[in-house]
Amino acid sequence: MHIQVIKKGIKFSVVWLYALHEMESALAKYKAGNYDPASGAPHALDEVWAFYAGSLELGDASGYGPYIAAEKNGKKFGTHGYETGTPGRSRVTLELLYQLTAMQRYLQTPGNDQVLDSIAKCVRAQFKVPLIQGCLSYAHAASSEALTEREDLPKIKAEAWAYCAPILPSLHEADPSSALVVQDTVSISSDQ
Repeated sequence: MHIQVIKKGIKFSVVWLYALHEMESALAKYKAGNYDPASGAPHALDEVWAFYAGSLELGDASGYGPYIAAEKNGKKFGTHGYETGTPGRSRVTLELLYQLTAMQRYLQTPGNDQVLDSIAKCVRAQFKVPLIQGCLSYAHAASSEALTEREDLPKIKAEAWAYCAPILPSLHEADPSSALVVQDTVSISSDQ
């Protein structure tokens, strides 16, 4: 369980949030007038994908970054198969690539604040999709010992926590009582 908490917690909380931080950094640099591709807004935006996908990702969920959550969870939720000639790339992946590519163009010239804010809103939403899918899947499996073998329950709860923890604030904003139910379901303790 501890290994799952560490590995998945880093991937879906720390790295995922840092990728989002890089997008916010790109927007801040843009608003400050820094359009330099080597050190300004465009460079910061390049780092979004670098942290999200990682350097070992081959486009087939083979890497270690948050990217793989969209690919793996897309199969469970029917949000894959949107790219001809592949075994089924996630719609989230395609949408993120499209939006980040568009954002990269707009970051290089002044006067695009409104469109950049709109794209950023879409990117923030797309980043949440695989975490919500993973949270639903693992929280459901962790919700009852009847659904999961007893010896697998600590690992399942660890994965549920890793997926759910980063999105609990968003869920709390939408429905505080549901957020508490999810939090109780995926909470882990040292005796598990």
